[in-house]
Amino acid sequence: MNWEQFEVAFLDKYYPKSARRQKELEFVHLQQGDMSIAEYVAKFEELARFSPHAQYAPTEEWKINQFEWGLRPEIRGNIGHMELTNYSTLVHKSYIVEDNLKKVQEERQVKWQQKKESEKFGQQLKVKTPQGKGKQVQTSSSPRTKKCLKCGRDHGGECLVGKQVCYYCKQPGHMAPFCPIRQKQAEFNPNKSNTGRVFALSAKKAAGGT
Repeated sequence: MNWEQFEVAFLDKYYPKSARRQKELEFVHLQQGDMSIAEYVAKFEELARFSPHAQYAPTEEWKINQFEWGLRPEIRGNIGHMELTNYSTLVHKSYIVEDNLKKVQEERQVKWQQKKESEKFGQQLKVKTPQGKGKQVQTSSSPRTKKCLKCGRDHGGECLVGKQVCYYCKQPGHMAPFCPIRQKQAEFNPNKSNTGRVFALSAKKAAGGT
């Protein structure tokens, strides 16, 4: 008689049958749940003594099946395909799988924390940097003008349509293409656009009667 059989015989003789039956049912329904592998193994082996298989089963197959059934799904899923036939090996593999799952969980936690901090930093930058700041800098040198409700064009200042004044110098008596101020500027500034030169030449011709 080995130690395990002696232990069962001892409990059978000195442990009340009602209490044994209660422990047996507890063993049959035992699941790992929130317990670690170490805690599950200790509880499993404590209750396994009350199972009739502990005394009469010729192999450890019953013990392996019961232990594997009670494991958490994520651990059982990594062990079920191994087809283990030794209880001690099954326990050892369970420790390894549990440790690997912990490492994966820790790595995910670190990545999630890094992503959260990165998003928080990005939000802080948005708060510190006023929206449209780039547009303000760009438009400071060349401010945009709104369309005039009177003439429908984009220009600054007062609309001169209908006031019979020069749109260039804002003086009466001539139109912008024949503005004397504009003609003088065109004569002293040869880099002016071709349009300015055409207006200046047209003004000279008009003055000469040609």
